[in-house]
Amino acid sequence: MYDELVFNEPTEAMYDILTSKGSARLPSRARGARGEFTEESEAVELDRLNAGIQIVKEHIDKAKETLVAKEKAVAELKAEREKKE
Repeated sequence: MYDELVFNEPTEAMYDILTSKGSARLPSRARGARGEFTEESEAVELDRLNAGIQIVKEHIDKAKETLVAKEKAVAELKAEREKKE
């Protein structure tokens, strides 16, 4: 069982409170709370994502090279077949 809090439409005063503050800032370092998000953990996660993106790009480039080589081989085989006919 859990409690759920839903704001359908905030009152004018509540709306002013919610919109007057700037965006929530992440703490720069962990303060010991388990599962706490920090700027440091966000940077680590961004590094992991960028590394993954780079790996995917490398796989795509390799697949493109393979495709070009196979298309060239097919074209050569078609040209050979046409010469024989």
